[in-house]
This record gives sequence, C-alpha cells and structure tokens, in this order.
Amino acid sequence: IEDRLEKFRFKRENRKFTPHLTIGRVRSGKNKDRLVSVIQNLKDIEIGEINVTCFKLKKSTLTPKGPIYETLATFHLED
Repeated sequence: IEDRLEKFRFKRENRKFTPHLTIGRVRSGKNKDRLVSVIQNLKDIEIGEINVTCFKLKKSTLTPKGPIYETLATFHLED
C-alpha cells in the first residue's frame, strides 16, 4: 500500500501499521460503560473472512449535517 501511495506523494508512516475496520462512531461519552459492556459481550464472535481485491482512499469532511465522504483513488491489488 505504501509503495503505491508514494507515487502520489504520500509519506511513509513511521508508526507500525495496525489494520482495522471502523464499524461505528460515538459522538459523546454518554453511556460509555453500557457501550463497553455490549462490546465486551461480543468480543468472541467470529464474523468471517473476506478476500480484498481493491481498496479506496477516502476523504471525510465533517459538516454540521454529517460527514461527506469522497473517494480520492481506487487501488486494485495484485494477486
């Protein structure tokens, strides 16, 4: 990923990459303990696997009406 992004003048990260998937966002800390409890109860659920053939570099612009997402580039992964 970084090899391809360098062609678009993105600098390499000095931090170790931690792959992740955002499944939700929280606007405030209200009911935080309840949310943590629900997540803890679901931590051992196995969802499955997926074969990724491409990924999209996204830009999110936060507005009062909610985020606006824009695809900046699509990267097709080699086999």
